[in-house]
Amino acid sequence: MTYSPLERMENVVVDLGYKARSFNQDFNNVSKDDIIIVTIDNESIEKLGRVQWWPRKFDAQVISNISLGNPRAIGIDFLYTESDTLPFVYRQLLTEKGVENPEKIISAISTDNELEKAIEAAENVYLSFYDDHEKNQSNINYCGSHLLCFDLGLDSYPEFYQLQYPVLPVEEIGQAARSVGAIEMPSEKDGIIRKYLLFQNYESAGKNRLVANFPFYMWLDAMGWDTNALSLKDNNLYSSDRKLFQINKNGTVWINWLGTEEEFRHISFHKVLSGIIPPEVFADKYVFIGAEASGLSDMKSVPYQDGQIPGVDVHANAFLNLMNTKPVEKLSSTKSWMIIFLAIFSLIYAFMYLRSFQSLALTSLFLIAVFSGYLLLYFPSTSKIFPVTALMLTALLSFVLTVVYRYFTEEREKRQLRHAFSRYVSSTVVDKIIKDPESLKLGGTKRILTVLFSDIKGFTSYSEKLDPQMLVSILNRYLDSMSEPILNYYGTIDKFIGDAIFAIFGAPLDTDDHADQACKVALEMVERLAVLNTELESEKLPPLEIGIGINTGEMTVGNVGSSKRFDYTAIGDSVNLGSRIEGLTRYYHCMILISGSTWEACTQEEFLVRKLAKVKVYGKGKNVLIYQLIDYATKRDQYEPWLSEWENGISSFENLDFTTALKSFIECNNLMANDPLTKEYINRCQKFEIEPESFNDVIDMDYK
Repeated sequence: MTYSPLERMENVVVDLGYKARSFNQDFNNVSKDDIIIVTIDNESIEKLGRVQWWPRKFDAQVISNISLGNPRAIGIDFLYTESDTLPFVYRQLLTEKGVENPEKIISAISTDNELEKAIEAAENVYLSFYDDHEKNQSNINYCGSHLLCFDLGLDSYPEFYQLQYPVLPVEEIGQAARSVGAIEMPSEKDGIIRKYLLFQNYESAGKNRLVANFPFYMWLDAMGWDTNALSLKDNNLYSSDRKLFQINKNGTVWINWLGTEEEFRHISFHKVLSGIIPPEVFADKYVFIGAEASGLSDMKSVPYQDGQIPGVDVHANAFLNLMNTKPVEKLSSTKSWMIIFLAIFSLIYAFMYLRSFQSLALTSLFLIAVFSGYLLLYFPSTSKIFPVTALMLTALLSFVLTVVYRYFTEEREKRQLRHAFSRYVSSTVVDKIIKDPESLKLGGTKRILTVLFSDIKGFTSYSEKLDPQMLVSILNRYLDSMSEPILNYYGTIDKFIGDAIFAIFGAPLDTDDHADQACKVALEMVERLAVLNTELESEKLPPLEIGIGINTGEMTVGNVGSSKRFDYTAIGDSVNLGSRIEGLTRYYHCMILISGSTWEACTQEEFLVRKLAKVKVYGKGKNVLIYQLIDYATKRDQYEPWLSEWENGISSFENLDFTTALKSFIECNNLMANDPLTKEYINRCQKFEIEPESFNDVIDMDYK
């Protein structure tokens, strides 16, 4: 699946629309409370052992217990594609041990028959199959005997996903089910599931037929509809003459997710198995059975929250969309571009009568109004996708073209000013001067920015080992290597203070992602340091070790100095805090520390951090939350299981569960020794277990 940069940006905006919606008001016919999800969770595995060891009898009992409550339907997000028997190797072992009739013994412990009877007795169980993409098209026609195949009134579906080789449940079990449907839910390139795969094209007996995911069949039966009544016209699904909802060209629908404050009710598998949950709980409910335990590889990334949800929740959400005929839909291209054209025409007309800064202000207000109006009003009330990014980019392009036009017709004086000053000040400051000549005066403005401080640890003792010329050469190589990523990410190097670097992000060039930029720079600095140290060691020179501190907050930025000599710099408490945070890297024995305000300003799904502690920094009255910036989020696997143990420990500690926290921190210490903060938390947990009234979640750092 490929998509353009514009589509990627549209996806980001749509994701924000989901996240801005606390509650979904579209589900009026069937609500989330009408759905129950029975999950194999960590608790079930603790009670029943490894899932791979479970007999099908467990599933059969759970289905039977649920059926006693007369649910409307039971959808199973498991695969029963293999028989519940021991592998052939066990037959060989039994034979080698002299056991007679090993086939009979193995057959006796199979519980497929019990599962088949439970499904057949329930009469409303829907099973799943998967598509084996590695195999060639099957010549077997499964339509009719095994699958409910259908068409929507078209001869072919060339852009639909192609069902290659359906791997079905064991025949006896599949025949006992009400219906069998697909289980596929492909994600997009960024790993996020935004659309639900409803239909797949299945070439059967020389004809193009359709097969659906199992929630579709649950929906058909719940509505009492027949597939013969369904048709596809102009990318819309109809039941007879009634328009139901929009279908994308590839057979998917945009999922209308729950609000960020909503979730389905989850019940642990083992509680249903043991009868702890009374059957009446499932009366008139739509029940889904799936897995959410860690390690079962069925967790999915979704747009409406930063974490992952079980795959069975995706199926349940799609089913909820179908029951309410309320998937998210896209506004038609004709309507969208008509709106864009009218809006841009109005903007350009206004630009012709406004000065550049007024046009910029109008463009900014327009972008803010469009963006916030879409997220807060249009999307929550309509559940429709409008190409807001295209509108905003077109507005920006219109403004840029207007500026370019004026540049060639009215801005000759500014070009002369650039030529005169570019010899003496940096290009970014020249841009600032051209935009605002008044900035040449002393003074500044208050802005939310991000500062980065970097320093070589132990530089004094390091310098004593080398002669001055060699030291200066190494320092120049170091500063040159570290400066490049700062400039690449539009940072401003405020100054070099000996071996230290002070950089500003978000000024003088105004950027919204200055916190992201600073974090990316810090990670690249660490990579470049590793390369530099390799070079130094090859030259028989000692390696360097650095600490990086990043903070985001309000600070004063501008020209500071005398009337004859001044520097463009940033000052303020937030700047000082950035320097203090850099100093803490020596205590925590890590290379990059960021403040809580920086983490809040970051695109959090992009970075991997470790929450450390609330710290009382020297000279600051307010406690500061500190994180260690570890790496990019895509590399999380490299830091497991240590990182998950740490997160569990911090969470338990904050919830005052010191016993659980202590276990996690001890495990962290076993996985990664010599981490002073782990030892600190171990000591604190031991103390607060004995003296809970003395609990204090702040670490006092009484030095600079």
